[in-house]
Formats: sequence, structure tokens, C-alpha cells
Amino acid sequence: MPKDVKIIHRKLGREKVWGWAHSDGVIELDERLKGYKYLLYLIHEYMHLRHPEWSERKVRSESTKMARVIWRMKHRIDS
Repeated sequence: MPKDVKIIHRKLGREKVWGWAHSDGVIELDERLKGYKYLLYLIHEYMHLRHPEWSERKVRSESTKMARVIWRMKHRIDS
């Protein structure tokens, strides 16, 4: 996993994804994501960087669990 993670916000409609993790440590997130969905996709893409050997199913499962716990604890990202 790269030492530094950089997050880029842009519209990803053309790519038909909400987020994208690149092996060089760049995470792209659709700029239209807000609230829980933003948190979920941020964690999801980070998991792809942290555990490249995991299947998409495992990444989805683990990122959903983590996002739910964080959201229930009332942690929010100020915008």
C-alpha cells in the first residue's frame, strides 16, 4: 500500500462508478457523494488500497460494516 493516500473529487459518471482506487494511492470519489454514501465509498476505496488481495465481495462487506459503525457513532464529515 502506498504511504500517502490522495483523494480527488470529480464527477465519475462517465466511468459509471462512485469511487475508484488507483494502485499509486490515489482515490477518486464522485464529487456529488454526500453523507453516509460518501463515507461508505471512501472506506470502500481505501479498503481496495489496503487489501488488494481481497475480492470485491469482501471489500464491500467489510467497508459496509465499518461505515455503519462509524455512522451510528454519529461521526460526520463537515463540508
